[in-house]
Amino acid sequence: VYTRSTLAEQTTPASAALSDTQSRPGSVSFADLDLDPQEIGGFIAWNPPSDVAQVLGYDAYLAESSSGFDRSQVGTLLAVGTNQVSVPPELPDNNFSYATVYARSSLEEQTTPGYVAFSDSVRLVSSPSFVDKDLDAGDIGGEAVWTLADPSHVAHYVVYLEGAGKSQIGSNVAVGTNQHAVPVDTPLGGFAYLSVYTMSTLVEQTTPAFLTITDTASSVSSIAFTDRDLDAGELGSVLSWVPPTDATLVTHYAVALANDTAGSGRSELGALVPVGTNEAIVPANTPLSDSSHFVVYSRSLLAEQSTPVALAVSDAAPLVTNIELRDEDLEAEELGGRLVWTPPVMGISEVTHYLAYLAEDAVGTSRSQLGGEIPVGTNYLDLGADVVLGSFSTVLVYCRSSLALLAEQSTPSFGLLNDTVLNVSDISFVDQDLDAGELGGNVTWAAPSVEGTAESLSGWKVYL
Repeated sequence: VYTRSTLAEQTTPASAALSDTQSRPGSVSFADLDLDPQEIGGFIAWNPPSDVAQVLGYDAYLAESSSGFDRSQVGTLLAVGTNQVSVPPELPDNNFSYATVYARSSLEEQTTPGYVAFSDSVRLVSSPSFVDKDLDAGDIGGEAVWTLADPSHVAHYVVYLEGAGKSQIGSNVAVGTNQHAVPVDTPLGGFAYLSVYTMSTLVEQTTPAFLTITDTASSVSSIAFTDRDLDAGELGSVLSWVPPTDATLVTHYAVALANDTAGSGRSELGALVPVGTNEAIVPANTPLSDSSHFVVYSRSLLAEQSTPVALAVSDAAPLVTNIELRDEDLEAEELGGRLVWTPPVMGISEVTHYLAYLAEDAVGTSRSQLGGEIPVGTNYLDLGADVVLGSFSTVLVYCRSSLALLAEQSTPSFGLLNDTVLNVSDISFVDQDLDAGELGGNVTWAAPSVEGTAESLSGWKVYL
């Protein structure tokens, strides 16, 4: 420092040695943790200068160059001791490619910052796929699958249903797992899309990868069943159906009896039926119990439908009535004549034949068949004379259908037997032809008391 008079400047100044203060932040880092395109977010961090004696604070900027061209400040002046600043997510990148940090003294901000180059992190999953293996209309279930080439900066995936609102499916999926289970019976509601978001430690992205959901509905239709077990409370025949229009994902069908159309209290009818077979055998004598419907469920590799297709049960129970055997064999303990009956009013369409038996009681104990099968439309059976009554007291008539392996009804209609016996008594004859070796005169007798059907008596025959 020189002093100066009006005459001249001194030649010998006072002096002090100079020391150039260098206080530039080092090791600047910034990773874009906003995983959407053209948006950035994260934390700018740095190491403080070794000499902070003159440092008042730090200014952080995003810029287009390391020299700070077209820079934009992040936050305000940061106090010494603070070595990180948050860049809020969803900040437009505006062609920024550098994070810069300047030290500031009480005099001014330095002109040469610490800096780091960065690029916009875009982590959008690719090839998302989902096949609905829940075969109910309006419900979905299966596996959502995706790929991601570069999972850096990704901490989790988040899977949603979207459309009329947004609903997360389950919990977050850890990075490294590229699939997520959509539970069976997940209601589709107003949702139309399945979306997969990536999530960093900072934030979930706002622009996901998504796909349009195709709801698989693979229900059978046109269930048909004609009961050919002709006993009340029992079923037997073939249950058939038309397969789903799209049976690609169907592996089997489950068939059951149930208490309602929803399948409550269901009772399985045999094993699962493989796809390609569109009928199930309902064995003869299958008890109806409290069931009111047949139900058929489609089944995929994932699960069985929760909503079946149902058919109300119609139990065919035809019974003949007015059974009568008009015994015209007038001997005691013997029967003969025409057995007649009135055909069923209900269920006659399923009857193919009738069978008649003698038995000791109404349930068919020690039964013995009378003749062969009698075709429907014929409502009688003619018995020859001299059918031995024995211990039989009842005549039974069974209906028979075309159901294989079922001989006839197990519960028949019945009528009681009435053995007609017409024996004369007090036979008298006085020979009035007086020649030896010759007879002539009147035979008289007492008419029989009627036991059985009086109409069976049509006249007398007299023999020597």
